[in-house]
Amino acid sequence: MHDILIKASALFDVTPAQIIGHSRLPRYCEARCAVAYAVRERGWSLQEIGRALDGRNHATVIYNIRQAGRRARIDAWFAAQLAALL
Repeated sequence: MHDILIKASALFDVTPAQIIGHSRLPRYCEARCAVAYAVRERGWSLQEIGRALDGRNHATVIYNIRQAGRRARIDAWFAAQLAALL
């Protein structure tokens, strides 16, 4: 998880603490969604991802993963960022 957080912080120009934090600013949320998606692709469970993202509920993690998938289908820049994380 740590390596993905570091890479995502560079790609999205935010800090790892901002990704994990509870702010709902769009740039933090999109980075958080991308991280959840990438970690899920590595085989982590929803509960593990939620714990790593500051105790988030598994339902929130599911929502983040779905949002990342939807955004990647309509936004080429975001899709490129996701591909770089994977």
